Amino acid sequence: MGFVYGELQKAKQDIIEACKSKEAQYKPILDIIDTKSQGQLDSPLHLTAYLLNPFYFYKDQNIQNDSSIMEAVVECVERFYPEDVDAQDYVINKELLMYKNKAVFMPRRSGRNVGVREPQELHEEDFVSEDDSEEEGNEEIDFESDFDQVLEGYGGEELEEGDEL
Repeated sequence: MGFVYGELQKAKQDIIEACKSKEAQYKPILDIIDTKSQGQLDSPLHLTAYLLNPFYFYKDQNIQNDSSIMEAVVECVERFYPEDVDAQDYVINKELLMYKNKAVFMPRRSGRNVGVREPQELHEEDFVSEDDSEEEGNEEIDFESDFDQVLEGYGGEELEEGDEL
């Protein structure tokens, strides 16, 4: 969840760059994205997950200065602890500060080592050793499915052969 909002922001930035920052070209596209994602991908939980995702936060700590994100974090904490003002205070004023200072989730020594690495592209050969590839050749693997049992458990007996779900 912490990547959904961040990747959406990155996609928007990529669109702006692809349109060479010409607002007349990118604005209609971004308006559609904003309309479709409103109330779904911009919930307080998504924004809080975005802030608490080290991949984004330590890459750009300016996200903590975005008032909409910080309001969402406060709203999220209030929902988690609806009647406990002390817990709300502790999370917002103590734990969040520790996170910002890289003192949470990791020992102090390794907190200095937090860096942002771009995800690597994975290929099938990354998961197959030379021994495996020699033995398998062009062999296909058949997997058996418990599809009929699953359908029976959920009323699938009503389906006829060839019907789609």
